[in-house]
Amino acid sequence: GTTRTIDVLANDTDANGDQLSVKGITRPFNPQNPGESGTFNSNFIWEGIEVIENIDLHKSSDNSSIILIDHSNLTDGNNTQLGTFEYSITDGDKTSTASVRVWIINIDLPPKAVNDEATVLLGTTQLLNNEGDLIIGDNDLSIITGEKETLEGGAGNDTIIGNRGSDVLLGGAGADIFVYNSLADSSADPDALNEPGDSIVDFNPGEDTIQFEFEVASRTVSIDDVQIETESISSGMATIMLSTHNSFEIILENLDPTTTKLDIQDSIITLP
Repeated sequence: GTTRTIDVLANDTDANGDQLSVKGITRPFNPQNPGESGTFNSNFIWEGIEVIENIDLHKSSDNSSIILIDHSNLTDGNNTQLGTFEYSITDGDKTSTASVRVWIINIDLPPKAVNDEATVLLGTTQLLNNEGDLIIGDNDLSIITGEKETLEGGAGNDTIIGNRGSDVLLGGAGADIFVYNSLADSSADPDALNEPGDSIVDFNPGEDTIQFEFEVASRTVSIDDVQIETESISSGMATIMLSTHNSFEIILENLDPTTTKLDIQDSIITLP
């Protein structure tokens, strides 16, 4: 069991300044050796207080403290026990008694699992974790509304779906995912040929990702369809296009000028 020393004399005093010592344990007591030690292997009730189960109490060999040995084997469902015992002290002539309240607390508890929440986007392979937000834009066109829609993430690992029309996307902190479900999500809308593409203004290759979840030419977009233009990378800009549809483009802004085409390509996910 676990052994602890209780310094019961620490706050005890004697009016004459005599040296004090522990005389014994008075309640509960060991019937085999009254006043000297106690061994309690079942619950004792003393003045309405339940004494700790499976605890050994002994005074130390130098009579300066009380030794407690815990055999209670507390479990997760019963992680605390409370008990009280009395002890007596002496100055060599007179005696006095006091009580000690003891809490036995189990700190070696098993790990605790916490319920999570997750969202799966229908028609995609993307599983959203519970650390960020799912942000979905509308289908309005900027050539009609007169302005681009702005979608902004927070501090978590957000998933942002701009949908149809030209959008300004900000992932914020965290590992964010920008999902494209159709060509019309960024400047290749067959019903709105003059609609500009999206701008991702804080894309961080190596942490953020762009995910294509649609088909072109009766097949899903592959990484071989992706074209990356970095002529303006010194100004922090790059463009993502598709070889199958030249009108499709995503503008990346505020990139590190050292960003390479491979850095951006490695941050693009396509369906298998």
